Amino acid sequence: MRLNLAMMVAIGLLVVGAPAAAQDVTPAAEPAAHPETSAATPGRPLLPVGLHPEPKRPTSLPALYAGFGALQGIDLWQTARLIDRDLPEHNPLMASTAGHPVGVFAIKAATTVSTIYFVERLWKSDHRVTAIVTMVAINAATTAVVAHNARQLGGR
Repeated sequence: MRLNLAMMVAIGLLVVGAPAAAQDVTPAAEPAAHPETSAATPGRPLLPVGLHPEPKRPTSLPALYAGFGALQGIDLWQTARLIDRDLPEHNPLMASTAGHPVGVFAIKAATTVSTIYFVERLWKSDHRVTAIVTMVAINAATTAVVAHNARQLGGR
């Protein structure tokens, strides 16, 4: 089972990482001599300074966000089932709220929203590959947690 999970994560990293590696990264244009407009570059029209559109967002990033949200929801459901079976919460940060469903939901929601927020900040600050790699790594770790919970649920 561990080999299958490792292979699934590795394939996922390759598939999702490929669009990130294929992105065209163009250096920023030098400031134009005329302050009201910036220099036109191939594929970029002459626009006033500051009005250049952001690079097109790859479809993989919103898909990674949705996948992370879904994995968090699955983990929440699985954890509730495991606690109902009197199994302990192994995450020390969540153990104190394990018996309080509203608290667990609030922490999961805050974790999900803040993760997406900070990855979006990476994307918008021109750390695009880092943003995608970060979400792939977080999704891989969360997938491992969900797989562990699934084994625990299946064994009882």
